[in-house]
Amino acid sequence: GFESRGGRFLHLVVHRLGLFDFCFRNAAEENVELYKAQVQEGLYPGELEHKGQDTVVPWTFSPAREIASSLALLEEFFYMIIVLISELPSPPPADRAAHVAQAKGRIRREVIHRLVSGSKTHSELAEVHHVLSYVDNLILHKEGREVNPDDAAGAALEAVLDEVADCRTQQQPGPDKWILREHAWDEYDPAFYHIPLRHHQSASEQRPTDQKMKPFAPRPSQAHASFKRLRRDFTADASLLSLVYRTLHVHCRDGKSGKNPETLTHKTAYDRNAMSE
Repeated sequence: GFESRGGRFLHLVVHRLGLFDFCFRNAAEENVELYKAQVQEGLYPGELEHKGQDTVVPWTFSPAREIASSLALLEEFFYMIIVLISELPSPPPADRAAHVAQAKGRIRREVIHRLVSGSKTHSELAEVHHVLSYVDNLILHKEGREVNPDDAAGAALEAVLDEVADCRTQQQPGPDKWILREHAWDEYDPAFYHIPLRHHQSASEQRPTDQKMKPFAPRPSQAHASFKRLRRDFTADASLLSLVYRTLHVHCRDGKSGKNPETLTHKTAYDRNAMSE
């Protein structure tokens, strides 16, 4: 059947990291006779065999040599897929106004994700310009001249801070700090890749309690027409859905289910010491 390029890439990564064999049993090993019969019927090519050698079934190489390493590869794989789905190129702006709106949206996103881990000074927040593209900074600078000719570079940042943060004056000597407003937490993405993991961990502790009843992450922004299909291909792929289901099953399973972990498929993945956050 037809397989998209996105699907081929996904399957290549899954098997190159040995993730499918880590989470599921090898089908050929489970029923060797059926595998041999299907090879003879020409359903798929068999493995090369030598005289005097037992039946060779398909296998997958994995760089991992222990459970902890396989779990780390699984987490990195999911993180990579999330980034690929959520960080696709934006549609080309139709005019200058649309480009300005896109640039303002990107600087707003950067500012919010700097503030989720705690209060920041103005100079710390000004560093968001370092991760914006040259074109975005240029158009924000031109737009800023119309708002504040004396500080064209900082006008966009000031506008965002007025919308999403409150300035708190420090009682002790030192610069004032900005704190994220509660409504801005709706735009927080726990997988945003421009801040380190420790900042996401701090954000999970500081996130307002009522936010836990809302969507875990905001809806991904609109993607360029040339990349839209990637989201569909990735999120509808059977291998990825199986891995997601398997992972959720492992982490959501509790000791009250009455099932003996020793009887479950790939029981090592159910070990409490193997589970991570």
